[in-house]
Amino acid sequence: DAQRDLFHQSLDLVLFDTTSTYFEGVRLEGFARMESALRRLLKEQGLLLRWYEVMDALRSVRAIDLELAGQRYLVRTELGADAARVFQAAGVRPPSQVTPL
Repeated sequence: DAQRDLFHQSLDLVLFDTTSTYFEGVRLEGFARMESALRRLLKEQGLLLRWYEVMDALRSVRAIDLELAGQRYLVRTELGADAARVFQAAGVRPPSQVTPL
């Protein structure tokens, strides 16, 4: 499948980790604590999005595997306004728009 979800790639950001992880310098145990921390960060930044809107915004970030002149690239979609604000509020750099593979 040429189109795939960015969050199944090797990235600097993982929002769906259900094991212990670090997020904004706070050790989190599982998804519930990660969700709570992200909700807090969004609220502190004045983003009053419902949780399903946050997840929909992040799921809208997609990528395709593109080959051009013998070189492969992973090319992601433009960030929607909500997705860009979620990344910004979390203090996380969004995935690069074009990544050579």
